[in-house]
Amino acid sequence: MVDIGFAQAGIFVVLATLCMAVFYVLRSHKRVLGWLFLAMVLCFIETLALTVAQSSTDYIAFIIILLGGAVFCINFSISALLNDNRQYYWVDAFNLSLLALSIAILYTPTPYILQNIPFQLACALGIWKSTYLLATVSEAKWQNLFLASSLFGIGAIFFIRASVYPFIFPINSKYYEVVNSAAANKLVVTILCFAMITVLTIVSRVITEVITEHRTNAERDLLTGLLNRAAFDKIASEESKSGDALILCDLDHFKQVNDQFGHLAGDEVLRNFASILQGTGYMAGRFGGEEFALLMPGHNGGNAAALAQNIRRLFIASVHKDIPDDHMVTASFGIAIFHKEETLTEAFRRADESLYHAKRTGRNRVEIAPPPRSPFSSQPVWSPLVGAAQPITHTGRPT
Repeated sequence: MVDIGFAQAGIFVVLATLCMAVFYVLRSHKRVLGWLFLAMVLCFIETLALTVAQSSTDYIAFIIILLGGAVFCINFSISALLNDNRQYYWVDAFNLSLLALSIAILYTPTPYILQNIPFQLACALGIWKSTYLLATVSEAKWQNLFLASSLFGIGAIFFIRASVYPFIFPINSKYYEVVNSAAANKLVVTILCFAMITVLTIVSRVITEVITEHRTNAERDLLTGLLNRAAFDKIASEESKSGDALILCDLDHFKQVNDQFGHLAGDEVLRNFASILQGTGYMAGRFGGEEFALLMPGHNGGNAAALAQNIRRLFIASVHKDIPDDHMVTASFGIAIFHKEETLTEAFRRADESLYHAKRTGRNRVEIAPPPRSPFSSQPVWSPLVGAAQPITHTGRPT
């Protein structure tokens, strides 16, 4: 047992060091890694005490407190990992009651085999609480299922100790006779394997989430959550094909919104428009400022124009915080249909020209670009809120 105990203590030191190292490098998931680190420290102290200390009543009570605390730390770590705010106070209260009962009966003539039952049950139920949280979370990640399985295994070992020990050991067995037995040693090795799997799975989950977060921040516009220009261009260049529709959108007179109502109100307008684009289910991006784009796979000009008109109407009907209801904020749209062998840059140019034409001919409207290498002669998809297009009589890029 001494050799196994020192090896077990060493492994807990390595796992605790791993938790601290990952936090130091990533500077993320402080609660997850902090509680897990504390659990490993408590397990290290408990294992070391179990290996070198004497089997006095006070010493056994100390072991119960350490291991019980480690179980609670694991629960806190799992809750933080899942960002789960569900509280099961009755479970925690019941576990604390079992731990208190375990310590109380240590100081009675009750045989150790029976004294051990409430303590092992408390640890089993505590670990299974984390298993339940993982099994019932809405996001079904493979790490959750794997982690739930390893935690269930740890809880099962505690339950086996509580339910099987009274049948395989004589009722009057002493503490050191039980913990130094071959059966106990096998369970120690098994629980150590499950503990390593649990910690490594949590750490891998943390690393995966941090990498995903950084990738998302690199690809997303922080204000609206839409793809940024670089990410949109990359995906569109890889996935767009002949027959797809590209819609460019630009909010009308947006600078006036910022100047008149403030940048916070302008940010709210941008988020509202982005929410409408996200609601379409198509790939959407923000190109900076008040410019947006939408890619519709396999849609002709009529379908794309109908969608753009719907977006335009929804945006007009939107309520914007800090902007009076009588101040209508509108958007203009330019559409280009990808043609065979046409590059993304060429499609963008045609969509931008149609958007430019929409701006010049009254704003708050939708325009479809003509095919490539054709004179710009597209007919607007008429908005019910505007009349006929007006001739262009001034220069400069409209807003």
